[in-house]
Amino acid sequence: MQKGSTKIDIKLEKQLIEKKLKELRANNSDKETITSMMKSFGLVRANIHGWPNTYVFTKAMGEILLMKTKDTLPLIIIRPTMVTSTHSEPFPGWIEGIRTIDFVVVNYGNGTLSNFVGNQDTILDVIPVDMVVNFMIVASMALSKGLSQKLVYHIGSSLRNPFKCLDLINVMYYYFKKYPCINQYGKPIVVTEKLNLFSARVNELNQNKGLKLGMKTEDFYRAYSFFKGIFDVKNVEMLRMATKEFIDIDDGFNFDPRSLNWKDYMMNDHFPGLMKHSVKALPIRSKM
Repeated sequence: MQKGSTKIDIKLEKQLIEKKLKELRANNSDKETITSMMKSFGLVRANIHGWPNTYVFTKAMGEILLMKTKDTLPLIIIRPTMVTSTHSEPFPGWIEGIRTIDFVVVNYGNGTLSNFVGNQDTILDVIPVDMVVNFMIVASMALSKGLSQKLVYHIGSSLRNPFKCLDLINVMYYYFKKYPCINQYGKPIVVTEKLNLFSARVNELNQNKGLKLGMKTEDFYRAYSFFKGIFDVKNVEMLRMATKEFIDIDDGFNFDPRSLNWKDYMMNDHFPGLMKHSVKALPIRSKM
C-alpha cells in the first residue's frame, strides 16, 4: 500500500459516509453496531486511498481543504510526528489520553504485554507537545512578519535526535523495575524481563496463543513497526534561523529536539506523567 495512491475527492467521501450511516439507521441498527460499522467503513476508505488508518486519512483531507485557501489566506501547515507529554510547560509530564507509543508502555508496565512485533532499530519519531506548541507560536509570528518562506513544516526528532525502539524497551524496563505498577490487589506488578521484539508478522505469531495482545498491538501499529523513514526538518531549522533575532528559543520557546536527553525525559517526565494523568494509577515509587 502506498500513501496517497489515489486522488481524494472529499465531497464524494462525505457522500459515501452519509449514505452508509443512513443505511445503518434505516436498518434500525443500535448505536454500538453503527459505531463499529462506521469505523470499519472509514478504515476501508482510508486503505483504498493508501492510508493505514482513518486518523491520518482525515488529516490528509484536512490539508486538502486548507490548500484551497492558500492563495487568499495566510497559511502554514505544521506536521508534528508522534506527540508525547510536555517537557517543560506548563509542567513536565502533562498529557491527556493514551497516545501512540503509550499503549505499549502502559500494557508492558501492567504486565499484559510481553511481546511486540518490530525492529529494535526502528526510530520512534516522538516530540513533546510543548515543543510543538512553541513552534506553532514561532511559526505564526514568522508568518505575520513575512519571514515564513515555506508552506509545510515537519517537526519531529528522527533526524536531529533519533529515539529508537530499543531505547524505549530499555527505559521502560528501568522505569517499571524501579516504579512498578500496582495490581487490583494492591501488590506491585514485578517486571522481570524486557519487552521481546519479533521480526515476524502476525501470521507467524498466530501459532502462539500467548501473544494475542501482542498481535492486536501489531495490527494497530502495522504501518509503523518497520517504518524506516526520517522526516526532513530543514524548513523548521530555516525558520528558527530567520526568527532568532525576534525570539530566543532558550527563553520559553524551545522546539529543538537536540536539547532532549531521551532517557531522562522518559524516566522523569513522560512515564510519570502518563501514569498520573492518563492511567490515573500512580506506580509505587521506591525511596531514592
